[in-house]
Amino acid sequence: MVNQSSFGQILRERRTWLGLTQAELARRSGCAPITIRKIEGDTLRPSVQLALLLAQSLKISDAEQAGFVQLARQEQPPTPIPAPAMTPQQIAALANPYQGLRPFAEADAENFCGQDRMIETLLDCMSDGSDAERFLAIVGPNGSGKSSLVNASLLPKVRQGKLPGSKNWLIVRISPGAKPWEELASALQQVASKPMPSLLADLQQDDRGLVGAVQSCLPVDDETELLLVIDQFEELFTLVEEEAVRELFLQSLVTAVLDPQSRLCVVITLRADFTHRLLQYRAFGELMQQRLIHVPQRRHCTNLYKCTGCSFVLRDMAKRVPGMWFSTPMGGRRAP
Repeated sequence: MVNQSSFGQILRERRTWLGLTQAELARRSGCAPITIRKIEGDTLRPSVQLALLLAQSLKISDAEQAGFVQLARQEQPPTPIPAPAMTPQQIAALANPYQGLRPFAEADAENFCGQDRMIETLLDCMSDGSDAERFLAIVGPNGSGKSSLVNASLLPKVRQGKLPGSKNWLIVRISPGAKPWEELASALQQVASKPMPSLLADLQQDDRGLVGAVQSCLPVDDETELLLVIDQFEELFTLVEEEAVRELFLQSLVTAVLDPQSRLCVVITLRADFTHRLLQYRAFGELMQQRLIHVPQRRHCTNLYKCTGCSFVLRDMAKRVPGMWFSTPMGGRRAP
């Protein structure tokens, strides 16, 4: 049923449905609680800017925000805005394969498809027999789905043994953050076969510290290897302040993956607009140019829509849950 109530009533119902107080909504939207009270009381119209902030705070989809703003400004919206009809608990119990703006995780592999050719390319590169096969740089624009591609497709394939011997590999994932060595040491400690109290110092000793650390962490056998996934590699430039730290980290990766006795594979995801920064480091830049896979921006993810049967799922949910707003057929979502 279409709600013919005033904007203030709709705002109050939406806020209540999300379990937010007026103060919480005000804080999220950057206004005073009294402003929310006046809007809900229909004594104040929000500005266009505030209406957009309210829409985002109330988790209104991009496709519905224009209508929300028009209604807030007391203009006729292009499409009716439905009223919530189910509680958050009831909605949470429904299966929804669409992740919104969140990246797919490894547990979402069943719902991630439409990238078969790209995955074949990644697996071929990681087993091509070249000296640099232990390194892969997945590069693309912000929101192109690099993290989702690695988490929900590449890693499950690795665990399934799609690469030679990869069923026995250990996998660790990090983002560099402001202290990449600390992040790396913490991740290695989680898979180490024995206590390594001096691991952080060993890693930073010189550019071969990572080679030795990996050898010490892994069991003494010929089967176990380590796959290190470094997501958001651009953080080496956006968060790391010391150039010496950055240089040693980059050179250590190069040394580790090119070592003839290496037991380490490295996969990085990088925003495309930081590519030129890495090319300024000669050894790493040369390696990356050999092993760079570009992930284009996906405008319309029709394969995902068809493969998961989202047309049926979303249509059914849209009918049953007026409080959840969908635009179907589903276009490509932007995953970080």
